[in-house]
Amino acid sequence: MKLLCITPEYPPDYGGGIASFYGALLPALARQGIDVTVVAGSAYSPSGSRGEDGGVHIVPLNHARAKFWAGQFPRLSLAPDLCRHLGAAWAAWEQTNGGRDFDVVECCDWGLQFVPWLSSEAPPCVVRLHGSIGQIARYDPQSGQALTETLAQLAEHALLPRAAARVTYGARNQQWWQDQLNAEVEHCPPPFCVSDAPSLDVPRPPHQGLVVGRLQSWKGPVTLCKALTALGEDAPIIEWVGRDMPTPGTRAPMSTTLAQDFPAVWGSRLRWYQPEPPDAIRQRQATSQFVVVPSEWDVFNLGAVEAMSQGAIVICSDGAGASTLIEPGATGFTYPAGDSDALAVAIRKTVRLSPDAAAHIGKAARATVQERLNPENIARTTIKTYERARMHKTRGLPMIGAFMPQKYPADAVSRLGFAGLDRVPLQGLLKYIIKRTFTRR
Repeated sequence: MKLLCITPEYPPDYGGGIASFYGALLPALARQGIDVTVVAGSAYSPSGSRGEDGGVHIVPLNHARAKFWAGQFPRLSLAPDLCRHLGAAWAAWEQTNGGRDFDVVECCDWGLQFVPWLSSEAPPCVVRLHGSIGQIARYDPQSGQALTETLAQLAEHALLPRAAARVTYGARNQQWWQDQLNAEVEHCPPPFCVSDAPSLDVPRPPHQGLVVGRLQSWKGPVTLCKALTALGEDAPIIEWVGRDMPTPGTRAPMSTTLAQDFPAVWGSRLRWYQPEPPDAIRQRQATSQFVVVPSEWDVFNLGAVEAMSQGAIVICSDGAGASTLIEPGATGFTYPAGDSDALAVAIRKTVRLSPDAAAHIGKAARATVQERLNPENIARTTIKTYERARMHKTRGLPMIGAFMPQKYPADAVSRLGFAGLDRVPLQGLLKYIIKRTFTRR
C-alpha cells in the first residue's frame, strides 16, 4: 500500500503534538510494510529538507507555491489567513499531482489541509482530527479572525463528511465530532515510543512542577493561577514552558493578562519560559516532581504522555483526552476541567507524597504508556482503517467554489476581494481606519 500523509509539521520540526504524533506513527507504518510519503509544512510552520528517515519519504511543502496559491482566492481577501491555509493545502495537492500515485491519503484537520482531497476526485482520504481551526475557535476565538474562523467551520462541516474515514485519538473528541457531523468517527489512541533509558531514578526536587504547552486560554493558565492563589504559602513553584498566545478577544499577550490578573503568583509561583527543544523538555519532565495538564479542553495532550513515560506524576484535567490513561492515585491524578479548587487539592496531595509512593506511581504511569500506546499495535489498527478506506468509492464531486482557487486579472483582485466593504457604512470604516493608523503600522 502506498500512503501519502499531509501534515503541517514533521520531525525534526516541531510546533506542537502533531509532529510527535506522526513522528511515531509513520515510521511504525513503514515497519509494517507501508510505502509512506509525507508532505510536511503549513502556511505558518517551516518545512525541512527532502530526505528519508525511518523508512518515510519526506517532502517539504513548497512555500513559494503555497504563496502563489494563496493569491488565487481574491473573493476571500478579507480573510487573508484563510487564504494562506488554502494556499498551503493546494500547494501540497499540486506537489503530489493530486495523489495520483497513491492508494490512500491521510490529511490533518488543522490548516484545512483536507480541502483539495475532499472537493474533487482523488484517492480515498482519511482525515485525522487533531484539533481543527474551526474547533479551536470555539474555545479560543482570536481578535480579527472571526471571518477566517467562521469560513473554516463551514468548510469543515461541508467537507469532512465526505472523507473515507475520520479518526481521532481522544474519546471525547470522537463524540464531539460525531455530534457535529452526524457521521461516524473512529477512535484510535496515539502511538508513543517510550525511551529505552528511563529516568526514574533521577532526583526530583520537591515542590517543583511543570507545564508544557502554549500559554493559551484553553490550555488552562487561569485555572492554574487560581489554584496556586488558593494554595497560598503552600503553593509550589511551577514552570510553564511554551509559546505566548493572545488573550481571547484582544491582542494582549496571555502573559501580560496573567501578570495583571494574578500578580501574587505570576512570575513567582508560576514562572513562564519560552519554547524549548524536545530534548530540553524531556530533561525537565525527568527532573520535575510533577507535571500539570490544566487544559480546559484538549483533544489529547501528548505532553502528558511524554511526562508519564518519564515516570513523572501527572495531574491532568479531565478536559484533556490523555486523562483516560490515568487511574487516579495509581498512575497519576485527574480533576474536573476548570475546577481550580479541585486542582489545588490534587497539587497539595501530590507534593505531600512520600518518595517511595511517588516512584511507585511514576513506574505505573510509564508501564501504562508502554502497554496502551505501543506504536506497532496502533500501526496495525491504522492499516485496517486504510484498508477499509480503500473500499470507499470516489465520486465525481463538484468543487465548492468558495474554496477553489480561481484566476482573475490582476486589476480585478482588489475589486472582488474588497467590494464587500461597499456595504459597510462609511462612517464606521473611517473610524476604524483612523484607529488603525494610530495603533498599527
